[in-house]
Amino acid sequence: MRDDEKYTNAEEQLLYLQKLLDEEDTSALKELFTELDILSIARTLESFPAKTRDMLWEYIPEEIIGEVLAEVDEGIRADYVEDLSASDVEQIVKGLDAQDAAEVLDVADKAIKTSVYASLDQNIRAQVENLHAYEEDVVGRYMDPETVNVKQGVSLEAVQRYIRIHHLLDEESQQIMITDKDKRLLGTLTLIDLIKQPQETVVDDYMDDPFTLNDQMKVSDAAVLLRSKELPLCRYAIAMGYWSGS
Repeated sequence: MRDDEKYTNAEEQLLYLQKLLDEEDTSALKELFTELDILSIARTLESFPAKTRDMLWEYIPEEIIGEVLAEVDEGIRADYVEDLSASDVEQIVKGLDAQDAAEVLDVADKAIKTSVYASLDQNIRAQVENLHAYEEDVVGRYMDPETVNVKQGVSLEAVQRYIRIHHLLDEESQQIMITDKDKRLLGTLTLIDLIKQPQETVVDDYMDDPFTLNDQMKVSDAAVLLRSKELPLCRYAIAMGYWSGS
């Protein structure tokens, strides 16, 4: 039975989940968390008190624990990581992108953080260390260093082929960064335009002007500015020291 056959809104979902816990229906609990997406799992965990939440963690698939930790409230993340060993944290961050790994390691103690750093892929480690170098309340701390960058003058067909060969896009990707020969940001190309527009045309033809924020800007100030421009408060992409909006 699928989620939409069990409940019709968030409140019913939480009541259903509590019912499964009361009945100790292990198989149904595992099935439910297998069907929910990462963000839904995070919001569900945040809706329960700590004691219940501790029980729910046991039913979340191990392979997505890291992604869920990166999405939940920082206090919940810290509570979960607090009792873990360095090897436990190493397994959790394995395979995560730099931003998610940085979120998880941010609440680990110094000794564990140092140990896990050494186990990370060299490229990911450099990105995580760069993110951690920022103060927690500035934009740079929350930038996504894993953007897809292409040079101006390239055809849409060539960009699609490049992306397929190198497996560059994930489910969170929204746009592609267009840069000049000196790697300066010129604009952005949406994935919709990349797919729907004539493939023989070049990226410059459908490039939007980038919206940028200084990486040292306070997050609170950035949020106010984004709201004033009716831009989404989502994860933005790093480009040449700026927080780039879609």
